[in-house]
Amino acid sequence: MTNLPTLVADDMTEPHPQGFGAYPVHGLMTLAQLEDLLKLKPELLNQTAFVTVYLPKLHPGADDDWKRDRTLTKAYLEARRRGGGRSC
Repeated sequence: MTNLPTLVADDMTEPHPQGFGAYPVHGLMTLAQLEDLLKLKPELLNQTAFVTVYLPKLHPGADDDWKRDRTLTKAYLEARRRGGGRSC
């Protein structure tokens, strides 16, 4: 669903908004969707429920030997340090 980040952001601006994590679909969002949502709502990086979903998605895949491949290790740790591409 390409417009999911917009729908979630719009829902958070309703008169009685539900926070991130209130709906199961929030946990199913892809990394790309979460990053699109962050462009719309950068303050989500300050919400525990969002960070709990977001950080594990930054982790390299199961086939990546990030513990031995210094390039992958560096990219992963830099992404976590920067919050996935944004400067903190």
